[in-house]
Amino acid sequence: MIPKPKKKVSKTALRNKCDVLASRYYRALTPYCELNGLDRIACSGSLSWAHIFTRSIIHMNPAHGAKLPRTVRTEPMYLTPEQVGALAEAAGPYELMILTLAFTGLRFGELAALKVGRFDPVRKRLSVAESVTEVGSQLVWTTPKTHQTRSVPVPGQIAMAIEDSCMGKLPDHLIFTSPLGKTLRLNNWRKNVFDPAVKTTGLVGLRPHDLRHTAASLAIRSGAHVKVVQQMLGHASAAMTLDVYAGLFEDDLDSVAERLDSLTPCQVPVPA
Repeated sequence: MIPKPKKKVSKTALRNKCDVLASRYYRALTPYCELNGLDRIACSGSLSWAHIFTRSIIHMNPAHGAKLPRTVRTEPMYLTPEQVGALAEAAGPYELMILTLAFTGLRFGELAALKVGRFDPVRKRLSVAESVTEVGSQLVWTTPKTHQTRSVPVPGQIAMAIEDSCMGKLPDHLIFTSPLGKTLRLNNWRKNVFDPAVKTTGLVGLRPHDLRHTAASLAIRSGAHVKVVQQMLGHASAAMTLDVYAGLFEDDLDSVAERLDSLTPCQVPVPA
């Protein structure tokens, strides 16, 4: 039997309680999912129903057999280096953060979780080992999406700027923070920093995740191999990278032909 509530609660109080419980449940899922190689979000629903069945609260899954709607992928926006520069300038004190997102391909949660000790100024590398996400009103710290640490290259000028920003900080201090020195929250950052910068530059429809797409496009334009782009972005496989950015690699075919042309003999015999 499910215990009856002792008193009525407001919708707001109930929503807040659900947020807290969801946050705790989300954190509790992490060790199980990492052990079994599962995605937290994908398995959370089935695990919760399994828990309900085990406790004999209900005896059948009402969602069993339901067909999920087809996922519609939003068309990504790819910025030019000049557009990235304009957006970064419009972001004021968060200029370096915009540049880092657009030239490294980090997810927002990965960048928000970056600590000083995971930046190597000599090799110009960022070690991505954590991610932080806002669930309800709680900050949830987890491993990256693929549950694997990766090393991400940083362009020289950006690396120098990050090194300067780390001066005087301890290894466990965050590299990028809110104005009060707290952990960045996506919704607040987008409302106060990103969206106003987008409006200033006229980049209508741009989302924070498009900076990750931009990093991929710039890497591909520079001649990066698909496996390098995969490692940089932290995709589970090169097939996933190709699935998302196949069109960009097709655009690169012309440059491949041009490079191959430079390797051909000076005089190609013409058939009689």
